[in-house]
Amino acid sequence: MVRRSSASPQELTNADLGPEHWPFLDDEQLQRSRGRSFCLSCQWFQHHPGPSCVPLLLCGWHQRQIAQGQHLSHRCSSWRPPQHQQQGWAPEMG
Repeated sequence: MVRRSSASPQELTNADLGPEHWPFLDDEQLQRSRGRSFCLSCQWFQHHPGPSCVPLLLCGWHQRQIAQGQHLSHRCSSWRPPQHQQQGWAPEMG
């Protein structure tokens, strides 16, 4: 789904386009990771149903796609633990 915008096509950003149009993270942004700090365990990790029901792996921080397999073995410098690990499932109750 593409959001309607009054901006010209040259002014459109990743936020204006659907995730299937986002570019991929490149090797300069990702680094190999050992332990628990990898894309799948990051606060910003998302997945979205793509064309032909193939899931798109996404980084909400960079607004870019993550190549299949890299979400299990790489991370970027913006990696954050999931918020529910820091505050619990219902921080408003605490």
